[in-house]
Amino acid sequence: MQVKAVHGMRYLLQYTALEIFFDNSIPPVFLNFPFQRNARDVGLKIISLRNSFLLKKGSPREKMEFRYFVDKRFSLELAEQYKDKWRRREISNFEYLMYLNTLAGRSYNDLTQYPVFPWVISDYTSETLDLNMPSAFRDFSKPVGALDAKRFEVRVFIVLFMLM
Repeated sequence: MQVKAVHGMRYLLQYTALEIFFDNSIPPVFLNFPFQRNARDVGLKIISLRNSFLLKKGSPREKMEFRYFVDKRFSLELAEQYKDKWRRREISNFEYLMYLNTLAGRSYNDLTQYPVFPWVISDYTSETLDLNMPSAFRDFSKPVGALDAKRFEVRVFIVLFMLM
């Protein structure tokens, strides 16, 4: 069992948690701490122990793949790397969306911040889905709550009610 990455995460909207990911099929572990400082210190310690185990004495400075305590700043760098991998088709759409969800602090281990996926397809009745047909995709010019007339009316009513 080898630690792949440690992500600084939110729990109850506070950055006091860590999610530890492993190389093999072991599911990630989600830990919450009393203070943000505790979470960061533990996460950095886990990664430094991991790196000292993986890097041989006298090897060059840490490579990017060994620097895997993921905080908000490092998330932006990783998002760019994943975007490039997705563009080159090295990772699937699902993998890319899961990476983005994880970097955004969403996790299966916290129900208040469960991963989200975009609603793209609108044709759920056809035997085969023709991706060349515009009608197969939802109308992105409107929010999901206003896609059909009935839902739009409800949404307009709610907005007007809130303005009163």
